[in-house]
Amino acid sequence: MKWFFSLILLLLVSCREDEKYEEVEFDLGYKGAARVNPYLAAERFLKTGGWEVSSSRVWSDFDAETSTIIMPGSFLSTKGMGMRVLEWVEGGGMLVVTLEGGEGQINDFNRNHWLNLAEEEEYRGLDHLLGELGITIEGVEVDAVTVGEGETGGHLAEPWNVAEVWVALGDAEYDMRVEFEGETGMRVPQGETWDGEEVSRVVTVSHGDGKVMVLAHARPFRNPYLGRADHATFLELVADWHYEGNIVFLYGSGSSFKDLIWQHAWQVVVAGLVLLFVWLWMRIPRFGPIKEDDSTYRVPYGEGLRAAAKFLWRKKALGHLVRPLRADLERENSNESGVLYEKLAAESDLQADDVIEAMTSEKFQDPGTVTRMVRKLQILRNR
Repeated sequence: MKWFFSLILLLLVSCREDEKYEEVEFDLGYKGAARVNPYLAAERFLKTGGWEVSSSRVWSDFDAETSTIIMPGSFLSTKGMGMRVLEWVEGGGMLVVTLEGGEGQINDFNRNHWLNLAEEEEYRGLDHLLGELGITIEGVEVDAVTVGEGETGGHLAEPWNVAEVWVALGDAEYDMRVEFEGETGMRVPQGETWDGEEVSRVVTVSHGDGKVMVLAHARPFRNPYLGRADHATFLELVADWHYEGNIVFLYGSGSSFKDLIWQHAWQVVVAGLVLLFVWLWMRIPRFGPIKEDDSTYRVPYGEGLRAAAKFLWRKKALGHLVRPLRADLERENSNESGVLYEKLAAESDLQADDVIEAMTSEKFQDPGTVTRMVRKLQILRNR
């Protein structure tokens, strides 16, 4: 019977078709500077066009030569930072803020949930900026026809949609298609919208001598998407929107050190916490009753006296060994001191001077004298 089933199995295996394999490449991300700076392609594109462009992770004291600063909204983590940025705009600068997707730690090819946690935080500086400019955040209705499912092998989790952006710059008019992710829009009563809608994806507001442009998402400026749609043309318009000067891309974030550690090394943090828990579990609990210490033992009484005597000898406090002997002799012979010494001398073989020295001398610093003194007192006790 076993041979029969083996033969059937062999026939089935031999009759199957040859398997065909297809190689599929998935982009896992960039290396080097492009992995850290999401605006590296935009920076090099503008440099090729003749603009003075630089990038940084932190805000510094920008001089009057800096005309435009492009930053993610998460950079404005504190109200103080929001006030500082608005003060720079009042001096004549142009600020471009992207509400979402502008952080440098986001991987456009593999957006896991750890990196998206930063998008759920509250940024007081951004709220202060939007409040001062009168911009309110609202949702927009996305046309299903313009929505994409993502590219690069399905690694993108966020859908994207195309917005029709129209703007007039001098005598020229531009009609562009710009891609945005999510469904975030803005309403601005005292400003301009670039798509003609009440709730727009791109708005511009004047503030002091400068201007602030707010984008719903940073997708048009990020490395993988600069060549898509009309993003390159849109970037050139943003660069030319203000007076000539340096353009700075800020790709840092306002995250704390704790948030950065959790985003970039959460595996190490979790492993450390597990190790700490295991160590505490091994050290703190007590399984069963306390075991008797085998190292404890009883010491004879004489050993204790010998140890005490050695201690007194080392500390030069030998008077504590002599005074108890004198007290015993005085207690046994309760007479006057002169009669006591004569009586002790008469009852022993010692001279009166030796008895007086043994009973009254205070020369306890000399070990030899103390030894003779104790020997005489012992003779007086054994008389």
